Amino acid sequence: MPDAAELGHDLDAYRQHFPALRNKRYFNYGGQGPLPQVALDAILDAYTRMQQDGPFARSVFAEMTTQSDLLRGAIAQDLGVTANTITLTESVSVGCNIALWGLPWQKGDRLLLTDCEHPGIVAAAQELSRRFCIEIDTCSVLSTLNQGDPAETIANAVQPRTRLVVLSHILWNTGQVLPLAEIMSACRRQNS
Repeated sequence: MPDAAELGHDLDAYRQHFPALRNKRYFNYGGQGPLPQVALDAILDAYTRMQQDGPFARSVFAEMTTQSDLLRGAIAQDLGVTANTITLTESVSVGCNIALWGLPWQKGDRLLLTDCEHPGIVAAAQELSRRFCIEIDTCSVLSTLNQGDPAETIANAVQPRTRLVVLSHILWNTGQVLPLAEIMSACRRQNS
């Protein structure tokens, strides 16, 4: 599939590679978003090879390992990090759970969510609160849709014991794109 530079940043041309997007808009790209045709073809090809050789064949395992390494390398290059810092998971919720449960939470710590987070994140936060006696704060970014300043809204909700701010770059329920760089700067100013 051509990258954005090859398409001249033509969103309509890019969307044509996604059969499900040819006649609609779709904003929930977490765990079950539409795939471009090239990805569907690669999945079918991989499953066909797996069925021909057997799912536990060394050749299948070697190919899966190679493809995972290539994917980690491509993601790392895009993010400007090393491939060993990239973990592939089966879903966004699993990836978020790794980060959420990996922190050494202490009683009285605070976790800040937006009011537009996916139910999988909200449920994990509620369980963290129950197990570790942390407080969950919620700020309204929904109220900033098409107006307002989500960066300041989020930063103003940060408290001295806020240990982590959890937010989505693209909100699953509205499609709003949050300005991550501005949010990080505003939160750092608030916390200093």
